[in-house]
Amino acid sequence: NVKETGKLTPIGLAAPSVSPSFLTVHPNGRTLFAVNESRRYNGIANSGSVSAFSINHSTGALTPLNIVPSRGADPCHLTTDRT
Repeated sequence: NVKETGKLTPIGLAAPSVSPSFLTVHPNGRTLFAVNESRRYNGIANSGSVSAFSINHSTGALTPLNIVPSRGADPCHLTTDRT
């Protein structure tokens, strides 16, 4: 949240996630992706996960869509493709 002064103010937890780090937004602007840096996801050893959230542009709220295993521990650096 940026006020008219340019000062950032906290607005609370954006969305629940485990150890989120790198983020990217889909080119259509409607979905945010986050990697969750961990060594185990949902019982899968040596796997972090990737979370997807829908973005409400009116409120800035994020709504969880899904979480999938990354099939690699401590994932980072994700990107999207326009195709």
